[in-house]
Amino acid sequence: MSGSPLDQVRETFGDLDLWGQRLADVHLPEPGSDLAEDDRDWPVFPMSQVAVSGLAAARDHLQAVRVHIDARQLFPFAQASLIRTATLAAAQVVWILAPDEREDRISNARTLTRHVYDEFRKFLRDLQDLPPGPDADTEGVKRLVEQRLAELAQKRAADEQKSAFEATRTIGLAADATWGRPEMALAAKVEWRRGSAAAHGLAWSVFGQPGTRQAGGPDSDGVAPFEAGGSIEALANPYLCAHGLLANGFNLLDARSVCP
Repeated sequence: MSGSPLDQVRETFGDLDLWGQRLADVHLPEPGSDLAEDDRDWPVFPMSQVAVSGLAAARDHLQAVRVHIDARQLFPFAQASLIRTATLAAAQVVWILAPDEREDRISNARTLTRHVYDEFRKFLRDLQDLPPGPDADTEGVKRLVEQRLAELAQKRAADEQKSAFEATRTIGLAADATWGRPEMALAAKVEWRRGSAAAHGLAWSVFGQPGTRQAGGPDSDGVAPFEAGGSIEALANPYLCAHGLLANGFNLLDARSVCP
């Protein structure tokens, strides 16, 4: 890409429109395709739909960044949080779809699906503790999630699969699968960590950013006031990283969904 950071980001908006149109329809892989066969491993939450949900979440968050840009409303923390989510959601898709060996794709998908169920179970447990008390429908959903977790654990144990989902590692592997350059994988992890800091309200996420400036002289202790603001220069690199991962996720979905 060439041009200013804003030009480079705006060049991706056509992709966001196209992906939004695609996600409006149910995606089903062709019978006999890699992904159709992969889906057979866990049909109650098939790999294709795990991938589609990740693509949808990533596109949704990048679209929100686009709305902010079009409205000329940039923030020091908010866009970084949105891009952080887009990065992880897209990276998860690349991570499960990129391996050429079906065994590796299924192992990764099982690991991610277990993480999805486990986080849902935690949410449902807390939800049941809210006044006025347990809800029968929610309890039924919780029991089903716990049942799926147990069934999935049996499948993983039978194949000696013990790994837990690790977000940072997943992003590094997905970036490597997307660009094939160690420095790009490291840069993706750096941006992910910065975005995670912003999402958790950690002040250091704005340190050294183009929108941050010293707003006065230091006091007797050497402490000076600083102001933090949003800037296109600060968001362009992580945004383009998330977009690149998302583009690869859609490409992999297409490649795995058609018969050879």
